[in-house]
Amino acid sequence: VAATLVALAATLLASCSGGAATGATAKPTAAPPAVQVAKVGRSDLASVASYSGDIRATSSVVVFPKVSGRVEKVYVEVGTIVKTGDKIAELERSTLDAQIAQAEAGVAVAEARLTTLKKGPRAESVAAAEANLKAAQERLANLKDGPRPENIATARANLESAKARLAQAKAGPTEEQIKAAQLAAVQARNALYSAQVNRDGVCGNSRNPQYVCDAAQASVNTAQTAWDQAEQQVKVLTQPPTKEALQQLEAAVAAAEQQLALASSPYTSHDIAQATAAVDAAQAQLDLAKRPFTEEDIKTAEANVAQAKAALELVRLQYKEAVIVSPVDGVVADRPVNVGSMAAPTAPVATINAQAVKAVVPVEETRLGELKVGQQVKLNLAAFPGKPFTAKITLISPTVDSRTRTATVELAPDDPEQQLKPGMFAQAEIALSERKNVLVIPRNAVVDQAGRSVVFTVADGILRRVDVRTGVVDGDRVEVLEGLAEGQTVVVSPRPELRDGITVTVQGS
Repeated sequence: VAATLVALAATLLASCSGGAATGATAKPTAAPPAVQVAKVGRSDLASVASYSGDIRATSSVVVFPKVSGRVEKVYVEVGTIVKTGDKIAELERSTLDAQIAQAEAGVAVAEARLTTLKKGPRAESVAAAEANLKAAQERLANLKDGPRPENIATARANLESAKARLAQAKAGPTEEQIKAAQLAAVQARNALYSAQVNRDGVCGNSRNPQYVCDAAQASVNTAQTAWDQAEQQVKVLTQPPTKEALQQLEAAVAAAEQQLALASSPYTSHDIAQATAAVDAAQAQLDLAKRPFTEEDIKTAEANVAQAKAALELVRLQYKEAVIVSPVDGVVADRPVNVGSMAAPTAPVATINAQAVKAVVPVEETRLGELKVGQQVKLNLAAFPGKPFTAKITLISPTVDSRTRTATVELAPDDPEQQLKPGMFAQAEIALSERKNVLVIPRNAVVDQAGRSVVFTVADGILRRVDVRTGVVDGDRVEVLEGLAEGQTVVVSPRPELRDGITVTVQGS
């Protein structure tokens, strides 16, 4: 091509020289425009899209306590690396200690009750019930036997005695009775004096023990009581009976008459019915004493033991859960509690992030078909300028946000030194389409004219306008699908004044 252009230039120069010799009035010819050119070649291309996102932990667990209480100890700070089961905090457990003791006592009571049931009836209870039954049966038998002669005789004698006392009170005492009462009073007084003298002699002797003196004083007290009663009897005999005394004697006679009537006919049919019911009740009590518990009672007791043990295990579990541990491996991202804080199942005590991180970017739905899990991605971070990280697509969300028309894509960065931190800004460059060994030209060789993609080719210094169909764009290169062949020369950044068929000067290729 260069040789052709040189020959053409020589021809033009000769023509100009000849013209100058033949005619002095000929105008000089304008120099052809110079153009930059490039060859149509083959290469691999990839369409790259850039998406903004952020770095996040691959997982984040918010830790809540399972029981309420005041925080007594804290074992971690923000940034602490923890393993599954490592302690995070510990709550006060004094109340739980008391609850465990109470629950253990409940188990002991329930087990004792069950043991008692399984042992069967108590011998003393059976004996007492048998005795009660025997007494009830004897009473019923007595009722059925009717009145007893000895009871009637006793009641009649009591009545006669009451009548005699009443008659004597109304008739007054005899002179012999008065003298006898007076003599008894004198004898009682003399006995009192004798007891007093004996007491004074015994208690006045310091060699006698105290109990001897106490016995002598007791004799004095007895003699004094006997004298008082004898004096009272003399007064009763020497004074006429009062109206109240007569009324009391008459009441005694009436009571004795009632006792005689009761002894003659002691029981009614109602009494026999009551005694019969008492025998039945005593028999039921004996049956219950011999078999105090049913199978249902034992089953209930066994259920109570199981319930008490379950309650104990629950309190022990709460005691264990008062120590809050990490459920996962990771790093403490947040710890909103301190010693003295109140913890409850509704308030978190820590947030544990996984040490591994991921990049999350939104991708428009029109590009989702060009992505696949495992695809390589380049990550650029503001925290590490000029140091891109490689990553792989690990998840393409199965749903699209109806508002933004984007889907979340998760990337796993290659970060063995764990330099990336949750919250960092990330720019992901994703190759959406890859083309192997395709025709490529500089992107700035293509211009738009009337809605069509056009390039200018150069052959033998002549410029030709060619319609082309382009494909994947990769940076400053573009794929050519139709219109050009490998090895052709195209103009780079063609100027607006270039036209099809003009002569141009090539400056470089």
